[in-house]
Parts: sequence; C-alpha cells; structure tokens
Amino acid sequence: MLAAGIRVSFTSAIALIMTFGVILFVPRANASCGAVSCFVTIGSQQQVSQEGILTVNGIYNYTPMRVIPGPTGIIPGADTTQKQLILAHHEEVRTITQTATIDLNYGITERWGLEITIPYLLRTHRHIDGLGEDGPDGGGQSATFDSDGLGDIRVGLKYNVLATLRSMLVVDLVCIYQPGSPMRTTALAC
Repeated sequence: MLAAGIRVSFTSAIALIMTFGVILFVPRANASCGAVSCFVTIGSQQQVSQEGILTVNGIYNYTPMRVIPGPTGIIPGADTTQKQLILAHHEEVRTITQTATIDLNYGITERWGLEITIPYLLRTHRHIDGLGEDGPDGGGQSATFDSDGLGDIRVGLKYNVLATLRSMLVVDLVCIYQPGSPMRTTALAC
C-alpha cells in the first residue's frame, strides 16, 4: 500500500521499477536489420487458463523500420564463402515486418496449462548493395527482397506456482521449433 490509498500489485511495482531502470540507465537501444519483437503480453498469455478452457488470441504487428537521422546506415556485408566481412558494403534503407500470430492457451488443470504460439511473418527489405563496387560511380545498386513464412513456433507447458486472486507466479518450459527455409535449417530447442 502506498501513500494516499493507492494500491499497487507486486508485478506492477516490479514492471515500473524495470521500466524506469531501463529509461535511466540505457542510453540507446539498437536493433539489427529486421529485428522485431513485442514484449507486451496479454492476460491469457501470462497465466494458466481455467481447466478445460481453450483461449485463442490473434495478434498482428506492423513494424516499419528505417535508418534514423544521423547514422549513415552503412554496414558490412558477409562473404560466407570466404568467411570474411566486407566493410561499408551496403546501406540500409527500409524494412517492413508484418507478423500475424495465433496464440493458443489450454488449461489442462487449474495449475497446468499448454501454450502454442504460431507466427507468420511477411518482411520487405530494401538496401543499396555493393557500395564502392557496383552502379554508377560505385554508388551501389538498389536491392529489394521479400520473404514470408512461418516464424519460430513455440510450445510451452505452464505451471501456476502461486494461484491467488491478487497474485500469480507462473513458470513455463518452452520448446521452440524453427521451420526450415532456404536461409536456415530446421531446429528444435528447449
């Protein structure tokens, strides 16, 4: 209980402390080309559903990314055959990532739950390739590519350690299945 009769739950207090800690101590956050993730979870994602109840969530994220004013956006390229980086190889222009996710939560018992998350990604990326090598005066050439397909499928078993009306502590074990594509091999990690 705080002054003036304002009540704050334990999880809300921890979230506020972490948020202010990040704002105060992290001067800048960087992301790689096309990196997108949303850390916000909704109620049925973080808790165990009631026994015998299936909850289905549909989640859509649209994330346009472009180089912020100031940095050049020029990054190295990777020559995988020679196992070397080519410095100042291409200039990032824009990446648009759209993710449609189906999140299924099923209550096996009052304390045990099963969660399956299936994302589908659509990504459009544009950059200037071959700086110093291609195009008129070594200015590079515009390169655009699209990719789409299933993202990392997550299957999790959740256990509600502390089940009260005011508090909740849920622990989960998650296995991630990465569907195969030309860019990567199929893998399963737990």
